[in-house]
Amino acid sequence: MPLSTLDGNHENFSHLFGGEFPLVEIYGGRAYKIRENIYYLKRGEIFTIEGQTFFAFGGANSHDKELAKVSSLAWGRHYDITPGRKEGTDWWSEEIPFQDDIDNAHRNLDRVGWRVDHVISHTCPSSE
Repeated sequence: MPLSTLDGNHENFSHLFGGEFPLVEIYGGRAYKIRENIYYLKRGEIFTIEGQTFFAFGGANSHDKELAKVSSLAWGRHYDITPGRKEGTDWWSEEIPFQDDIDNAHRNLDRVGWRVDHVISHTCPSSE
């Protein structure tokens, strides 16, 4: 069985969405074919595997984009300074779902009456 994944934050979206990987249909949903048996599940797609439905919706907001003072992992009460991240180098704006992703999810969920067996996500929503 192929290995599938979805995105979170800190993915190299310019590489992922740069046109190198073909968009294919697998298990009734669309996914980008990364390698022979590795697929990136497109946001908002529903896949049926062994009679179970899986709704995939990746994405996550990087909480470490800015310079920050964080508790050190070293002994004592020390702090480390994280340098933050640089857009296009180690974080991408595409980590946050686009309206097209949300619209795709709504279309697919409408098709199945908003009932799936499993939800695959990188991050839980921060609100209901």
